[in-house]
Amino acid sequence: MHKGIAIIVLFLPAVLRAQAPFRLAAGACDWERRTDVVWGARVRGFSSQYNTSTWSARMALGRPDVWPRYGDLHGAWAPRSGSSPTDFLEVMFPTPVQAAELWVFETNGTGAVYAVSAINPDGSVAPLAVATPERLPRAATQIVVPVEPARLVAGVRIGVSSGAADDYGEVDAVAAVPARACSGSGEFSAAASAMRLPPSAVPDPAPAGVVWARDVAERSSEGDARDRAAVQALGAPNVFPRYADMPGAWAPSSSDSRLESVVLRFPPTAAREILVYETYGVGGVWMVQDMSTGRPVAIWADAPGPVTPVEARQLRIVLPRPRTISALRVVSSPRVVDAYPMVDAVGLVPATAGAEARPKP
Repeated sequence: MHKGIAIIVLFLPAVLRAQAPFRLAAGACDWERRTDVVWGARVRGFSSQYNTSTWSARMALGRPDVWPRYGDLHGAWAPRSGSSPTDFLEVMFPTPVQAAELWVFETNGTGAVYAVSAINPDGSVAPLAVATPERLPRAATQIVVPVEPARLVAGVRIGVSSGAADDYGEVDAVAAVPARACSGSGEFSAAASAMRLPPSAVPDPAPAGVVWARDVAERSSEGDARDRAAVQALGAPNVFPRYADMPGAWAPSSSDSRLESVVLRFPPTAAREILVYETYGVGGVWMVQDMSTGRPVAIWADAPGPVTPVEARQLRIVLPRPRTISALRVVSSPRVVDAYPMVDAVGLVPATAGAEARPKP
């Protein structure tokens, strides 16, 4: 099997938000007695599927077929590769649903699901829940994403990292309910919103008040020891708004690697936004994690995919609430964009910064 190419959907800030998303073991929520559950009815899109029958994307429609069993079993969607760093699935409801809670049934590769977003009635996507993908104890889980306040949701977009879970991340079913049904706590947190702005929408590449990265804590690789080293991601932008594979931005050593990352340190800053300047291989960056405590906490994530072959982008991440940050990990997948994802600068917009520090929306 071979990894498919993921197509990116830009997340725009939205009022829709999630509160305390979590995973539940089978039996922890008595949802089967409810008569108001709305199940997924059609597939809008996916990055890949194992086959066109027993593990196809349409296996995630309707009521669960595998649940509460766990395993690589017929009846759930599986991506093409069990080692892919990122895949996605989009499932739509018969009509937009007034949702207070969204459910995703994970029946293999527990821990692979790292992002759950709502698809709005207009087709746009609003991020709700995000977590660092990892290998968790092998058991079927029900991912519960409360939506507060409840509102119309047309579908659900799910991000999966089979590679991080060390097995095929498989989704058996997706549902929405109009009233809260389950309670618990777990690995997910409310996701930040983000959009990629072209240079024409960024009047000042280095807005006043932004706190720039000052030190490199670690990196997976670097293009060379000087011109494309990780230290090139420190300070204000050097390359942006230009788009080119040129000196002045951090680049990984290979354009064919599955995963690359750099951890950058900042003075502790209560931030409301994060700015990432992509100057080549735009769309390769797919996750940003808070590393302030040394333990990765996902802030924003999407499936990677080519965005533009001709323009740089400012990835503007808007946090759901101010967060004190002293270190960030920026994660990319060069192979998906078939290029070096180059990061020119990373900055924090303080919660106390004035309007002059805000990028043009």
